[in-house]
Amino acid sequence: SEAYYYNGLLMLDLQESKRIMRIAEELKDSILLATANNFLGLAYMNVDSVRQGIPYFIRGIRYARQPPYDPKYWSKSMPHHLHGNLSEAYYKLGQYDSAMLHARLSRQLAQEANLIRGVAVAVNMEGLILAARLQPDSAIRCQREAAAIGLGSSQEDVALVAYSAMANCFDQLNERDSVMACLQKGFGLLQNESLINTYFAGQFLQAAMQLYEKYREDSSLIKAMKMKMQLAQKLSKNTDAQ
Repeated sequence: SEAYYYNGLLMLDLQESKRIMRIAEELKDSILLATANNFLGLAYMNVDSVRQGIPYFIRGIRYARQPPYDPKYWSKSMPHHLHGNLSEAYYKLGQYDSAMLHARLSRQLAQEANLIRGVAVAVNMEGLILAARLQPDSAIRCQREAAAIGLGSSQEDVALVAYSAMANCFDQLNERDSVMACLQKGFGLLQNESLINTYFAGQFLQAAMQLYEKYREDSSLIKAMKMKMQLAQKLSKNTDAQ
Protein backbone atom coordinates (compact mmCIF):
# COMPACT_ATOMS: atom_id res chain seq x y z
CA SER A 1 0.00 0.00 0.00
CA GLU A 2 2.77 2.42 0.89
CA ALA A 3 4.71 1.60 -2.28
CA TYR A 4 1.61 2.23 -4.40
CA TYR A 5 1.00 5.54 -2.61
CA TYR A 6 4.53 6.88 -3.10
CA ASN A 7 4.46 5.88 -6.78
CA GLY A 8 1.15 7.67 -7.36
CA LEU A 9 -0.80 4.45 -8.00
CA LEU A 10 -3.73 5.68 -5.97
CA MET A 11 -6.48 3.21 -6.91
CA LEU A 12 -4.14 0.29 -6.22
CA ASP A 13 -3.30 1.93 -2.90
CA LEU A 14 -7.02 2.14 -2.05
CA GLN A 15 -7.55 -1.52 -2.93
CA GLU A 16 -4.58 -2.63 -0.83
CA SER A 17 -5.62 -0.43 2.09
CA LYS A 18 -9.01 -2.17 2.19
CA ARG A 19 -7.17 -5.48 2.49
CA ILE A 20 -5.15 -4.12 5.41
CA MET A 21 -8.40 -3.19 7.15
CA ARG A 22 -9.91 -6.67 6.67
CA ILE A 23 -6.79 -8.28 8.16
CA ALA A 24 -6.60 -5.79 11.05
CA GLU A 25 -10.26 -6.27 12.00
CA GLU A 26 -9.88 -10.04 11.89
CA LEU A 27 -6.81 -9.95 14.13
CA LYS A 28 -8.22 -7.23 16.45
CA ASP A 29 -4.69 -5.82 16.67
CA SER A 30 -4.63 -2.20 17.84
CA ILE A 31 -1.37 -1.18 16.14
CA LEU A 32 -2.43 -2.72 12.84
CA LEU A 33 -5.89 -1.13 13.20
CA ALA A 34 -4.23 2.29 13.58
CA THR A 35 -2.27 1.66 10.39
CA ALA A 36 -5.28 0.29 8.51
CA ASN A 37 -7.45 3.28 9.38
CA ASN A 38 -4.66 5.72 8.53
CA PHE A 39 -3.85 4.12 5.19
CA LEU A 40 -7.51 3.79 4.20
CA GLY A 41 -8.25 7.39 5.15
CA LEU A 42 -5.22 8.55 3.19
CA ALA A 43 -6.22 6.45 0.18
CA TYR A 44 -9.73 7.92 0.10
CA MET A 45 -8.38 11.44 0.52
CA ASN A 46 -6.02 11.02 -2.41
CA VAL A 47 -8.75 9.84 -4.77
CA ASP A 48 -10.73 13.01 -4.00
CA SER A 49 -13.01 11.45 -1.37
CA VAL A 50 -11.80 13.63 1.49
CA ARG A 51 -14.96 13.50 3.59
CA GLN A 52 -14.99 9.73 3.31
CA GLY A 53 -11.46 9.56 4.66
CA ILE A 54 -11.94 11.70 7.79
CA PRO A 55 -13.79 9.09 9.93
CA TYR A 56 -10.93 6.63 9.37
CA PHE A 57 -8.35 9.10 10.66
CA ILE A 58 -10.48 9.83 13.73
CA ARG A 59 -10.96 6.11 14.37
CA GLY A 60 -7.24 5.46 13.87
CA ILE A 61 -6.33 8.09 16.47
CA ARG A 62 -8.26 6.06 19.07
CA TYR A 63 -6.06 3.02 18.39
CA ALA A 64 -2.70 4.78 17.94
CA ARG A 65 -0.18 5.34 20.68
CA GLN A 66 3.32 6.74 20.89
CA PRO A 67 6.41 4.53 20.57
CA PRO A 68 8.23 2.55 21.81
CA TYR A 69 6.50 -0.64 20.65
CA ASP A 70 7.12 -4.31 21.15
CA PRO A 71 10.13 -5.25 18.95
CA LYS A 72 7.96 -7.59 16.85
CA TYR A 73 6.01 -4.59 15.51
CA TRP A 74 7.05 -2.28 12.71
CA SER A 75 4.44 0.40 13.07
CA LYS A 76 3.71 2.47 9.96
CA SER A 77 1.15 4.80 11.54
CA MET A 78 1.94 6.66 14.72
CA PRO A 79 -0.21 9.36 16.33
CA HIS A 80 1.54 12.19 14.50
CA HIS A 81 0.80 10.55 11.13
CA LEU A 82 -2.92 10.38 11.88
CA HIS A 83 -3.17 13.93 13.19
CA GLY A 84 -1.15 15.18 10.23
CA ASN A 85 -3.36 13.44 7.70
CA LEU A 86 -6.50 14.64 9.48
CA SER A 87 -5.09 18.16 9.32
CA GLU A 88 -4.57 17.82 5.56
CA ALA A 89 -8.14 16.58 5.13
CA TYR A 90 -9.59 19.56 6.99
CA TYR A 91 -7.27 21.87 5.02
CA LYS A 92 -8.60 20.50 1.73
CA LEU A 93 -12.15 21.15 2.97
CA GLY A 94 -11.31 24.73 3.96
CA GLN A 95 -11.80 24.05 7.69
CA TYR A 96 -8.63 25.88 8.68
CA ASP A 97 -9.12 26.07 12.47
CA SER A 98 -9.46 22.28 12.71
CA ALA A 99 -6.62 21.85 10.25
CA MET A 100 -4.26 24.00 12.32
CA LEU A 101 -5.24 22.28 15.57
CA HIS A 102 -4.27 18.85 14.22
CA ALA A 103 -1.16 20.14 12.43
CA ARG A 104 0.16 21.47 15.73
CA LEU A 105 -0.76 18.26 17.54
CA SER A 106 1.09 16.33 14.82
CA ARG A 107 4.17 18.49 15.25
CA GLN A 108 4.10 18.14 19.05
CA LEU A 109 3.74 14.35 18.90
CA ALA A 110 6.51 14.00 16.31
CA GLN A 111 8.83 16.13 18.44
CA GLU A 112 8.07 14.04 21.53
CA ALA A 113 8.96 10.86 19.61
CA ASN A 114 12.03 12.55 18.02
CA LEU A 115 10.72 11.81 14.51
CA ILE A 116 12.27 14.57 12.41
CA ARG A 117 10.41 13.85 9.16
CA GLY A 118 7.11 14.10 11.01
CA VAL A 119 8.11 17.50 12.38
CA ALA A 120 9.03 18.77 8.89
CA VAL A 121 5.76 17.56 7.35
CA ALA A 122 3.73 19.16 10.15
CA VAL A 123 5.52 22.49 9.76
CA ASN A 124 4.86 22.36 6.01
CA MET A 125 1.18 21.80 6.75
CA GLU A 126 1.08 24.76 9.12
CA GLY A 127 2.56 26.90 6.36
CA LEU A 128 -0.04 25.78 3.84
CA ILE A 129 -2.83 26.66 6.26
CA LEU A 130 -1.36 30.10 6.94
CA ALA A 131 -1.06 30.74 3.20
CA ALA A 132 -4.71 29.75 2.73
CA ARG A 133 -5.58 32.27 5.46
CA LEU A 134 -3.72 34.89 3.39
CA GLN A 135 -0.85 35.21 5.86
CA PRO A 136 2.05 34.71 3.41
CA ASP A 137 4.82 36.15 5.60
CA SER A 138 4.05 33.71 8.43
CA ALA A 139 3.61 30.90 5.91
CA ILE A 140 7.04 31.59 4.38
CA ARG A 141 8.67 31.31 7.81
CA CYS A 142 7.06 27.89 8.26
CA GLN A 143 8.13 26.68 4.81
CA ARG A 144 11.70 27.85 5.34
CA GLU A 145 11.78 25.88 8.57
CA ALA A 146 10.28 22.79 6.85
CA ALA A 147 12.83 23.01 4.01
CA ALA A 148 15.73 23.41 6.44
CA ILE A 149 14.60 20.41 8.51
CA GLY A 150 14.13 18.35 5.35
CA LEU A 151 17.54 19.19 3.92
CA GLY A 152 19.22 18.67 7.27
CA SER A 153 17.76 15.21 7.82
CA SER A 154 17.93 13.65 4.32
CA GLN A 155 14.21 14.26 3.74
CA GLU A 156 14.62 16.08 0.43
CA ASP A 157 11.10 15.26 -0.73
CA VAL A 158 9.67 17.33 2.13
CA ALA A 159 12.02 20.18 1.23
CA LEU A 160 10.79 19.92 -2.37
CA VAL A 161 7.14 20.55 -1.50
CA ALA A 162 8.18 23.25 0.95
CA TYR A 163 9.89 25.10 -1.91
CA SER A 164 6.79 24.97 -4.11
CA ALA A 165 4.63 26.14 -1.18
CA MET A 166 7.11 28.95 -0.52
CA ALA A 167 6.97 29.95 -4.20
CA ASN A 168 3.19 30.22 -3.97
CA CYS A 169 3.53 32.45 -0.91
CA PHE A 170 5.93 34.80 -2.70
CA ASP A 171 3.43 34.84 -5.56
CA GLN A 172 0.81 36.13 -3.12
CA LEU A 173 3.25 38.96 -2.35
CA ASN A 174 3.96 39.58 -6.06
CA GLU A 175 7.67 38.91 -5.52
CA ARG A 176 8.55 37.36 -8.87
CA ASP A 177 12.31 36.93 -8.26
CA SER A 178 11.71 35.06 -5.01
CA VAL A 179 9.15 32.82 -6.74
CA MET A 180 11.72 31.87 -9.38
CA ALA A 181 14.46 31.34 -6.79
CA CYS A 182 12.30 28.86 -4.83
CA LEU A 183 11.39 26.92 -7.95
CA GLN A 184 15.06 26.82 -9.00
CA LYS A 185 15.97 25.25 -5.64
CA GLY A 186 13.22 22.67 -6.12
CA PHE A 187 14.45 21.72 -9.58
CA GLY A 188 17.90 21.30 -8.10
CA LEU A 189 16.51 18.64 -5.76
CA LEU A 190 14.71 16.90 -8.63
CA GLN A 191 18.04 16.18 -10.30
CA ASN A 192 18.58 13.36 -7.80
CA GLU A 193 15.58 11.16 -8.58
CA SER A 194 16.55 8.52 -6.01
CA LEU A 195 15.82 11.00 -3.22
CA ILE A 196 12.41 12.20 -4.41
CA ASN A 197 9.18 10.24 -4.28
CA THR A 198 7.08 10.60 -7.41
CA TYR A 199 3.97 11.74 -5.54
CA PHE A 200 5.68 14.80 -4.06
CA ALA A 201 7.53 15.41 -7.34
CA GLY A 202 4.18 15.58 -9.14
CA GLN A 203 2.88 18.11 -6.61
CA PHE A 204 5.96 20.30 -7.08
CA LEU A 205 5.82 20.18 -10.87
CA GLN A 206 2.12 21.05 -10.94
CA ALA A 207 2.75 24.15 -8.83
CA ALA A 208 5.80 25.08 -10.91
CA MET A 209 3.88 24.82 -14.19
CA GLN A 210 1.13 27.13 -12.96
CA LEU A 211 3.61 29.74 -11.76
CA TYR A 212 5.78 29.61 -14.89
CA GLU A 213 2.70 30.04 -17.03
CA LYS A 214 1.53 33.00 -14.95
CA TYR A 215 4.89 34.76 -15.23
CA ARG A 216 5.35 33.85 -18.91
CA GLU A 217 8.53 31.89 -18.26
CA ASP A 218 8.06 29.81 -21.39
CA SER A 219 11.38 27.94 -21.43
CA SER A 220 11.02 26.94 -17.79
CA LEU A 221 7.40 25.97 -18.37
CA ILE A 222 8.44 23.66 -21.22
CA LYS A 223 11.09 22.10 -18.98
CA ALA A 224 8.54 21.49 -16.21
CA MET A 225 6.03 20.04 -18.70
CA LYS A 226 8.65 17.64 -20.05
CA MET A 227 9.49 16.45 -16.54
CA LYS A 228 5.78 16.07 -15.77
CA MET A 229 5.34 13.99 -18.93
CA GLN A 230 8.32 11.81 -18.03
CA LEU A 231 6.85 11.30 -14.57
CA ALA A 232 3.50 10.29 -16.08
CA GLN A 233 5.24 7.78 -18.36
CA LYS A 234 7.11 6.37 -15.36
CA LEU A 235 3.87 6.00 -13.41
CA SER A 236 2.21 4.30 -16.37
CA LYS A 237 5.05 1.77 -16.60
CA ASN A 238 4.85 1.16 -12.85
CA THR A 239 1.10 0.62 -13.10
CA ASP A 240 1.54 -1.93 -15.87
CA ALA A 241 4.34 -3.73 -14.04
CA GLN A 242 2.57 -3.85 -10.69
